[in-house]
Amino acid sequence: MTVCRSVYWDIFPYSKFVYKFHSIIILLTILFFSVIPIIILYIKPLHLTDNPEKGFDTRDTEYSGPRLAWDQIQGPLSSGNRVSFQYNFPMNQNFTKLSLDNNISNIENNNNNRLNKARLKRNWADNLLASFTNVACYENPIPAMDYLSQFIIEIPSIDKIFDPTFLTEMCFLHEELSKEIKSFEEMTPYRSIYNVANYFSCFSPNMRVNCTFMDNSDVKYAKNLLQTCLPYREQIIACRKHCHKLGNPLSIEECKGCVDNEVPKNCSNQMIFDLFYRILPKYLRSRPIYLNNYLPFFSYTAYKLQGMDVNVQKYVDLENKLKEIFQRSTSMKLKGLNFEVKRDLLLPYAIRDSKLALIAAITVLIIIGIYSFSITYTVAVLYMLATSVLSALAVYTFFTQDFPLLNLVVFVLLIAIGSDDAFLVYSSFKEGDNFDVYTFHESLKHISTTMFLTQFSTVVPFFVNIASKVVVFRSFGLFAGFTLTFNYFLLISFLPAFVVLERKLSKRFCPRLRPPNIKWLNKLINHSINEILPSVVIQGRIVWIVSLTVYSGISIFIIFTQLHLPQYNPLQLFAGNNFHEWFDNNAEIQFEFMETKLALPLNMRLVWGLNEVESLSHFNPEMVTNVTIDKKFRINTLNELKALAGELYRMRNLPFVQHQSKFWPERFLDWSKTLPCTPDAACCNVTNKYYEDDFLDYCMRISTTQIPTMFNDTPIYHNLTFEFVGYTALIPTQLKYNHRFKLLSEAFDKFDQQFVPLISSNNFWYTPEWGLMSTWIDLQKAIVSDCQYSTYISIFVVAIFAFLCLKLKAISALICITFIVVSSGGTVIFFGWDLGVLEAVILVLVVGLSFDYTLHYGAAIPKMGCVHHRIENALKTAAVPVVLAAFTSLLAGFIMLFSITHAFFQLTYFGVRGYGEPARLMLKYAGKDFENNIINHDVWPEIKPTTPFGQVPVLEVDGVQIAQSFAIYQFLGNKFGLNPGSDVDQALTLSIAEYVKEFDNKAHDYFVIQLGFMTGDKDAEWKNKVLPGVEQYFPVITSWLKKSGTGYLTKAGLTWADFYAAEKLGNIVNCCGTVAGKYPEIKAFVEKVYSLPHVKEYVASRPKICF
Repeated sequence: MTVCRSVYWDIFPYSKFVYKFHSIIILLTILFFSVIPIIILYIKPLHLTDNPEKGFDTRDTEYSGPRLAWDQIQGPLSSGNRVSFQYNFPMNQNFTKLSLDNNISNIENNNNNRLNKARLKRNWADNLLASFTNVACYENPIPAMDYLSQFIIEIPSIDKIFDPTFLTEMCFLHEELSKEIKSFEEMTPYRSIYNVANYFSCFSPNMRVNCTFMDNSDVKYAKNLLQTCLPYREQIIACRKHCHKLGNPLSIEECKGCVDNEVPKNCSNQMIFDLFYRILPKYLRSRPIYLNNYLPFFSYTAYKLQGMDVNVQKYVDLENKLKEIFQRSTSMKLKGLNFEVKRDLLLPYAIRDSKLALIAAITVLIIIGIYSFSITYTVAVLYMLATSVLSALAVYTFFTQDFPLLNLVVFVLLIAIGSDDAFLVYSSFKEGDNFDVYTFHESLKHISTTMFLTQFSTVVPFFVNIASKVVVFRSFGLFAGFTLTFNYFLLISFLPAFVVLERKLSKRFCPRLRPPNIKWLNKLINHSINEILPSVVIQGRIVWIVSLTVYSGISIFIIFTQLHLPQYNPLQLFAGNNFHEWFDNNAEIQFEFMETKLALPLNMRLVWGLNEVESLSHFNPEMVTNVTIDKKFRINTLNELKALAGELYRMRNLPFVQHQSKFWPERFLDWSKTLPCTPDAACCNVTNKYYEDDFLDYCMRISTTQIPTMFNDTPIYHNLTFEFVGYTALIPTQLKYNHRFKLLSEAFDKFDQQFVPLISSNNFWYTPEWGLMSTWIDLQKAIVSDCQYSTYISIFVVAIFAFLCLKLKAISALICITFIVVSSGGTVIFFGWDLGVLEAVILVLVVGLSFDYTLHYGAAIPKMGCVHHRIENALKTAAVPVVLAAFTSLLAGFIMLFSITHAFFQLTYFGVRGYGEPARLMLKYAGKDFENNIINHDVWPEIKPTTPFGQVPVLEVDGVQIAQSFAIYQFLGNKFGLNPGSDVDQALTLSIAEYVKEFDNKAHDYFVIQLGFMTGDKDAEWKNKVLPGVEQYFPVITSWLKKSGTGYLTKAGLTWADFYAAEKLGNIVNCCGTVAGKYPEIKAFVEKVYSLPHVKEYVASRPKICF
């Protein structure tokens, strides 16, 4: 069979050379693909990049240049207003180190001397101070409490916090962690773990020092205090929410004190605030609930920002100890950790996990060995894959020696992609006595042409990623592309030569050694491939095409409606069940304090007179230009200075800024107007007749001695020439940082629209004060655009190549490829994937694999013969290699895949069962996962406008909200087969549900008053409404149950109305046993519904409340 005959030249001379001089080919490939790459890697070794944020950084974007420029000048400006500028050589982004190296070394030496001179024994004053710091109580906000290390635990319900056993466990946690806490003793002023036990002890009127002195009366007092303060939780938090920001000069929010009589006096102290704001979750009625706890030392990153060196192993030991403690506990579980060490732990964990690629390789090799029944061939395939990677690494070093950690992850998928070559080669070189140079030529010609089409089409999406703005995408595309390129060259040289050598040696030394002939297995395979598969494909072609089209259409809808970037954790490095990732994914949802901790002000740094930094290397992110002087900027005249002052005035009065304080150019103009002038001296009063523009530079310099300038508002001078070169100001804004791409991009859009120079000579650039903010927005924009462009360009390039080789068959191949990409994307998004960095890389791999597998079939279709015959031949040729390659890809893929399955259904209701419970029961009965959103009454006013009718329950399906309980029940009934088939039965079911609702309307207020959600006389409600309702409705319902004969309300069997009736009638059955005893049929009906599969376990675990 010849594929793409018009494109490829006759390779018979090459085939003949390989067949005749196979040993030379093997030696040459060993030399060029093994020995030389090893020498190159020895001379230019690769360096694993241990900081993931460095690899995920962006280059050549609108925000990267200003961000890198500010990184360079931030250090020098923090110590003065003079900066050194270097013009002619690149640097490594560490400008602060260039000018501050001596200071840093001196500081380190001083710190080392202090540590070496540390006292070995504490004196009485130290002991006295320690006794005071062991007290867990406080009256004022704890400084930098947000930056203390934290851990989150899970308990069954809020009632658990009043359990003496639980409080004892929490109290003695400090003692169990004493060794780990002591290792931080020299680095922290705090000594106590801030948990619920210590808070309860501090609330006690008995003046407990800490929780070890607490008794039952203290717990009872704390419980009563919480019940008193809970209704005022929103006001308590609002009073003190921003108090911890005092002292921050950039804060635009004043600390609000509680208005008199707004909250009870004993609820207005700092510890009550911290308990509600930091320790307890938002939703106290949910089950289970989570409690936050603060350890008495800062997080790893917080110490680093303070310039303090701390061993990350301390945090690893602490994590292991916490795991050990909570594994022994029966009442609580460890759920989340916030040590801010996950970036620093990534390298060792990535190296350890990369060893799992060996398991994937072994799995692939076992399958190849079984298929080929040849140990030597299996070893040759292993060598081919290994040398492909080795050669790619050697070439990679010529572009950059930094190797991002993400490339370790994709090793396993590269093994999977390369393994299909082995199956194709072996299936082409069949065993037989007619193995000679001519049959070898036909096989090699088929392999080289087919694999050229498939392999290089797979390479396209990888090499396209080289154009990405994200550094790690560039590196991955370079590495993966060259790996598959070298794999192809080895495939058409080393592997065929090895097959020839193996066949000749086996024929000479082991002529009788043949693979075992398992007749039934061969018969089964031949029957499946030659008869069943063609029949299924040909006869069922309409079904397959329609099904794939429908599934692809659904997938397109899912992609456009559900695809989004990570909302809470933009840099997920570990699996979702990792304690550190759990905190990042859930803390913002569960706790109040995360809102203000993450909502950092988007303060913008404006810089005039300096150029942005540009990238000098496409693959090395550290190779950038130095900051240089912008020669277009000048302040030589009064008008130019006024233009700069006017620019600043305009920006600080923008609606989202509203900054009242004037900046230096404005203050200079005000200051100059107060100065006296004489004819015989330089005049700095810009309103005086003796003022001249020649005096401006002198006046600006002397103004800095009389007008305060600082890091956030200062002119910039050259460190050597003392020339005025620029100006910088920090603009505080009312906008807040947010992980969500939509909200963050809206904020940056405002900057892009408003922070535009009105005069070209006053050109400036801006960047967030915290560079990571612009890194995130850059990264998220790049992920979206790169995935789109990579897919589009890859399909376009492969389309051109496929048309050249496959002619009109390329149309079908491209449609199939598009369907595969869309279906794969829609499937993983349906199961909850966010479009993070790893997912973007996997999407590129999916595109590549779809090219590979689809074009295998396209290349295998012969040009001559009837349609059915050609399809049968293609299936016989390509089915086995493609199926085995896909199977090995699946097995290898399990190494890197992790499961984070979000709910398809999302149900929202208050923290009671209410009208949302029948829907929950139906979802549980159907075995469907759903997200159960419990609304706290405190936040209901904020959520209410977002619901369709200002009511709950609300069922959200694929982003569409369905309100009104009966509409929800009937929708789920149709979805799960709980709606009767005939129109009459459907009407009867609805009428019964309406009748039950009439009874529920009479009983509703009694239960709502009993739960405290409404004021009223519950006894009167019971006597005047509930009991008469029971006597009126229960006998009728009993008669329905008897007539149906099914144990349910209708003869049609279980319907959605039974779930509704069981829940509403169950309110009486479960809470009023005396009344329910008079109607045993209703009690048996409720128990029957509650005993259904999946429902029984759910009912047993839900809160035991009456409504």
